[in-house]
Amino acid sequence: LSGNLYGNYEDGREFGGNLVQTLNWDAKLNTTLTLPKNWVVQISGQYVPKRENIQGYSDPMYWFDMSIKKDILNKKGSLGIRVSDIFNTRERSSYTFTENFKQYSVHHRTSRYVVVSFNYRFGVVNKEQTMKERKRQQQQNAGSDDFGGEE
Repeated sequence: LSGNLYGNYEDGREFGGNLVQTLNWDAKLNTTLTLPKNWVVQISGQYVPKRENIQGYSDPMYWFDMSIKKDILNKKGSLGIRVSDIFNTRERSSYTFTENFKQYSVHHRTSRYVVVSFNYRFGVVNKEQTMKERKRQQQQNAGSDDFGGEE
């Protein structure tokens, strides 16, 4: 779980709008579950609360995505499926009002879609060997004055 907290100051009084001084926030959730038999489930979501602006406000919005992955072929490959906006809730609605007009708008983009993936690992990367190689290269380049080149 993570989030953001920030202040917002907008002065629209010169143009017939409002003075807005708000403390805004949003939250994100990302969790991964490792299940038996090489199954992995990942769920992520986001919530954006009501936001005020100089001519009105936008309503809260939220959405969740979900993916499932299964290792196959002796863990050399994986098959996955991801569904975006699984509850079909990702829409933005806003209210705008001035002395001359009022407007309510809803924007519902095509946010629900499905992605099927297949990955195959052709070789095995030895992480320990890779780290040793990087460290060796860094030591060789440590005395160089021109960003990694030789003198």
